[in-house]
Amino acid sequence: MKILDNTMVSAYKECPRKYHLAHEKYWIPDSPNIHFIFGEGWHSAMDAVYTYWDLLKDGNAEDTEMVYRMALRAFMKVYRREIAEEADMDYHPKNPTRVLDALPAYIQRMKEWPMLYEGKLLALEEPFIVSVGIQDVMYTGKVDKIISSPQGTWVIDHKTTSYTPGVFSRSLRPNSQFDGYLFAAGMTQENVKGLIVDTFSCRKPTYEFAREFLDKAWSDLDAWQEDLMFWCKGIISTEDRPRNTSSCHLYGGCKYRDICTAFPKMKDLPDDPTTGFKVQEWSPLDEETRLKLGV
Repeated sequence: MKILDNTMVSAYKECPRKYHLAHEKYWIPDSPNIHFIFGEGWHSAMDAVYTYWDLLKDGNAEDTEMVYRMALRAFMKVYRREIAEEADMDYHPKNPTRVLDALPAYIQRMKEWPMLYEGKLLALEEPFIVSVGIQDVMYTGKVDKIISSPQGTWVIDHKTTSYTPGVFSRSLRPNSQFDGYLFAAGMTQENVKGLIVDTFSCRKPTYEFAREFLDKAWSDLDAWQEDLMFWCKGIISTEDRPRNTSSCHLYGGCKYRDICTAFPKMKDLPDDPTTGFKVQEWSPLDEETRLKLGV
């Protein structure tokens, strides 16, 4: 069975050769990716905050302080796996100093959110796996949060960005990742209204939070299924992985650009990673999630 997720499909859409290097050869840069590390750390902090949803709603100052410390500990556990304390300022503003300031502000903002008092946490880091309409091909992912409210059920997705919320919001529609989350939530929850993008904009010299509510549209989900099937067919129907040179210079330049310049033809790629890269095998499903989903 072939199991794909949004990261894999997005890489293929951007460039088939990038997909090959990242998800078939498993080559990744051997230096830390601060954007990924910081984002993963913030997600872990948010898991801690939302785990204590009821405590934030009903608790006192001591309870709020406890939630803050649990969330900070969750962030630091992720961050320190890759970044040593003496290197923190090299990655400013995406470092613990910024989180020490921003996390209490986020918790206070959440305590002022009416949905905290009207709603209920239904699921946290909820994995899913769905058919894409192709034999032996499945699509998987993990929904950050699902909450109920008097208006209906909402998916929450946490995002970190270096852009201002206004600029970042322009990238939110259309968005295949969000459509996949909504499709999956609709299979297990009733009256799914849409998705809340919970954004932490972390940049010099300041930071901002934003929430954007995206209503669910069935036409979008139908189109998402059709698009997903098309791209998955491309992945499984051929072993050819040509370069898409239109993507080489996006987002400051593809991390594999020098490799593709040195080895234009896929057959000439070396077996071992080039200088600056290492092999790190990865699966969209860890063993615990596989057991939970029964795959």
